[in-house]
Amino acid sequence: MRRIYKNGLYYRVFDIFSNQSTLAHLVTERNNEKGDKGFNLSFNTGDNIQNVTENRKSIVKLFDSPPAKIFFPDQCHTAEIKIADAGTLDQSLQSTDALITNKKGICIGVLTADCVPVLLYDPVKGVIAAIHAGWRGTVAGIVKNTIDKMSEIF
Repeated sequence: MRRIYKNGLYYRVFDIFSNQSTLAHLVTERNNEKGDKGFNLSFNTGDNIQNVTENRKSIVKLFDSPPAKIFFPDQCHTAEIKIADAGTLDQSLQSTDALITNKKGICIGVLTADCVPVLLYDPVKGVIAAIHAGWRGTVAGIVKNTIDKMSEIF
């Protein structure tokens, strides 16, 4: 994993994905001191909404080709998985802990504190998944179920 500094922000990228020219990815760091709670991307922590909105805009600027839409699920430690595309509405992502997309210009992500973020990528089909793997979701099989859903749909 490499640490990068760009546009005033520190983030990391996985070496395993570095040779995938069709995949842009990153992991932000909390120590980017912005907002009331550090570099917070969640609207559910009591942080100032404007700060969170600005932090999310900062993420978009890190990509060489900025995404048209960015989605974070409304994580509730479930095993619920949704497909994200241009027609996805934020409210349709309630009680969701994994997102899958095969659409260019769609950025998907998960938010973590003490849970594990899992990124999956199928370079043949161009499908990516972002999974919030808390203990409840892990016990319920969220990673396996996401792989199964990727295989089934794509």
